[in-house]
Amino acid sequence: MEEGAVRGDARVEDIADRLDGAAVHGLAVETLGVETLELAYQVQSALIERRLERGEAHAGWKLGFTSASKMRRMGVSQVIVGQLTSAMDWTADEPGRQSALIDPRAEPEVAFLVDRPVDCRQEPATALRSAVSGVAVAVEVIDSRYVDSKFGVGDVVADNASAVGFAVGPWLVASELSPLTDHEIELFVNGQHIAAGLASEILGDPWAALDAFHNVAREQGWMLQVGDVVLAGAVTAAVEVGRGDLVSARSNVLGTAQLRIPEP
Repeated sequence: MEEGAVRGDARVEDIADRLDGAAVHGLAVETLGVETLELAYQVQSALIERRLERGEAHAGWKLGFTSASKMRRMGVSQVIVGQLTSAMDWTADEPGRQSALIDPRAEPEVAFLVDRPVDCRQEPATALRSAVSGVAVAVEVIDSRYVDSKFGVGDVVADNASAVGFAVGPWLVASELSPLTDHEIELFVNGQHIAAGLASEILGDPWAALDAFHNVAREQGWMLQVGDVVLAGAVTAAVEVGRGDLVSARSNVLGTAQLRIPEP
């Protein structure tokens, strides 16, 4: 039993090393065949630990597979979750701090702001909803570390749900923005309108994404902290972007979020 546990730990560390190296150096790796979500989230935790050791700080969470069509395409019945760090926050006027990108793509999203600690192991999903004080429009940049962005569910979870960068617009009072179903969010790249979608693309209502997130967080034993950002998911398909591009998500109600894709 003990020997098996050691081998399992070694595999987690090996996969994490490969994915971390791919992200740091901008060199894609072949799909690693992560078979289970249990293993995938262990690898993800090891990846985040490496980032924290390099001086990054925990910043929040991101959801994936929050559209019914994407769930069907991937053959899953629940969302996946990745973790955000301070180095991924590209909200400031400065370009993103990670320049080693592989295949960056941008998505317009809805973000939530948590204003009190929530222990998802002990507290119900309603507690998470009540802990949200702000809602904002957001842009997320994803960047798969796999060759040709080909992966299974376990692989993408291990790769921290392809997280690389995000920007959040001005925070609005959450209690005044429920439901969010009818809010349209548009995506612009260098001022050109590229795509648009309704917030209802996110599980029918982005607020429902918090319930889905809570389910995963409970299984993983996660706690949310004051100031955590939760990216609820995309309202359109991901759009390819290039170095130096200025990417904006705009909503008549939620405002604007923008970021610039870093140069090499």
